[in-house]
Amino acid sequence: MGSFLLDLPQVSNSGRDFSIIFPTFRASEFFFYGGDKWQVSRKLTVDLGLRWELYPPATPAFPGEFSNYIPYANQLVIAGVGGNPMNMGLVNGLHYFAPRVGMAYRLTAKTVIRAGFA
Repeated sequence: MGSFLLDLPQVSNSGRDFSIIFPTFRASEFFFYGGDKWQVSRKLTVDLGLRWELYPPATPAFPGEFSNYIPYANQLVIAGVGGNPMNMGLVNGLHYFAPRVGMAYRLTAKTVIRAGFA
């Protein structure tokens, strides 16, 4: 807290926000999944899949209702004000891939052992 009072914030684990009126946060999230099931034998089944997650940058409904603090520049960027873009220059993260693996083994006619990883 003292570093903010002296206007000298630390770069790690610091934050500051500003809102003129009640913010209206608009965000979208998209998730895509593809998978396949392979029956190796009568007792063993393997599931393989891949999930892709897309998080486009959030934007406010109107200029001035969203902000972001940049610690290295000691600057508070307000969306849509002073030539700042509504998404404050944030970019899409296109590299969020998550593998899915699952196995099912039939011990008996009434007992199945399952394992999975995601």
